[in-house]
Amino acid sequence: MLFGIGTMAGGLKKSRVLDGIQYISIHAVPIIGLHFLCFKAVSLMAVGAYGMKPYMLAAFPVLMTTGWWWIGYVAVGIAVPLVMDWGGRKSGQNHEIRLLSRAKLTLPYPDATIIVNFSLEFH
Repeated sequence: MLFGIGTMAGGLKKSRVLDGIQYISIHAVPIIGLHFLCFKAVSLMAVGAYGMKPYMLAAFPVLMTTGWWWIGYVAVGIAVPLVMDWGGRKSGQNHEIRLLSRAKLTLPYPDATIIVNFSLEFH
């Protein structure tokens, strides 16, 4: 969805807001991959601010669902993955992640089997 918005924004009058939307849409994979991990930093701040027990960090996906905490979750969930991606590309390091899996699903019907091959690679 963000990529579509970014693509449509490419034909509109240039502005910083549209450039930001387009940048986020092009670099959506790091955001998708790291936002839950980055949410834990905001949850850690909430645990410290309210004096909660450390096990509260295990709340998924977020600990605080009321008040203004959503602003921190949005800001950290988008900004930190983009900064990490930018830093990785700027350093010139080539990171490769591969996720390969094979799942076999057997249905309750005789002789009915679905085999799913899934491969995801980042270069």
